[in-house]
Amino acid sequence: IFQWLRSTGEVSLVSHAVGMANVGANGYTRVPVASSDGEYVAYWSSATNLVSGYPVGGGYTQVFLWERATDSSRLVSHTPGSTLTPSGGSSGHVLSADGSKVFFQSAAGDLVSGYSGTGTQVYLWDRGTDTTSLVSHSDSNPLHGVASSAQLLGASADGGAALVQSSG
Repeated sequence: IFQWLRSTGEVSLVSHAVGMANVGANGYTRVPVASSDGEYVAYWSSATNLVSGYPVGGGYTQVFLWERATDSSRLVSHTPGSTLTPSGGSSGHVLSADGSKVFFQSAAGDLVSGYSGTGTQVYLWDRGTDTTSLVSHSDSNPLHGVASSAQLLGASADGGAALVQSSG
């Protein structure tokens, strides 16, 4: 994934190996979504060389956020309090206009401490706090996923609302 800036004509490799701006990802990268000012780009990838200390996650795709100011990516879909990849794949992301929030869907069951449920669920990651919360939870329990699977359809520009479809 490359980013081109109209104001300067500069082209940057977004999905590059950690610490090597001219070496691409060692897996596929897909579906880039930029913040309104282009400072942040969210994408999903199967690559394992995008962030430091990234263990091979069983071949699952994960969601990343690239920051122009640091020319580096962060793993969005990680287990709480660590940089470990979760137990399932993540994709289907939406980035808030200012790049502070990333909504995504995942089949992983270990993205939120205390989570219970099965199937694909929708989550919200906050860049400022590096925390993830379950969006597609049951009415009675914010840590229990909807009965079946959920799909992220969209989100508001400020990251304050998400459109979620559930099959159960």
